[in-house]
Amino acid sequence: MLSTKLPKIITKQLPGPKANIILSERKKYVPNSVGCIYPVVIENSEGAIIQDPDGNLFLDWVGGVGVLNVGHTNPRVVEAVKKQSEKYLHGMFNIVTHKGYTKLAQKLAEIAPVKKKKEVKVFLQIVVRK
Repeated sequence: MLSTKLPKIITKQLPGPKANIILSERKKYVPNSVGCIYPVVIENSEGAIIQDPDGNLFLDWVGGVGVLNVGHTNPRVVEAVKKQSEKYLHGMFNIVTHKGYTKLAQKLAEIAPVKKKKEVKVFLQIVVRK
């Protein structure tokens, strides 16, 4: 279980040899405009620990958009993804309407700290700041 381990570097250099191969492929095939701050390659993860292809273990300080509050491979999230994958995986809300987005917007509107609840509209957007 990775989530119970502590960070540990086992290669002599970072990134390690296996990670370096993948980073070289990234440089060769992915445009520079798709940047990456850290020379870390994720192979596996659990909780707040990331394991690279060389077996090095890192503490995930930033968590990523999808795991910030629950950690990597959280069992409840994994189960929810499995269940959702049997229905559909992606539906842009500006193309097709789906119940999940609508239900979340409704819940947020209901708890919004405003007096005129009937006038609350919710727009969900992910903002990434550097």
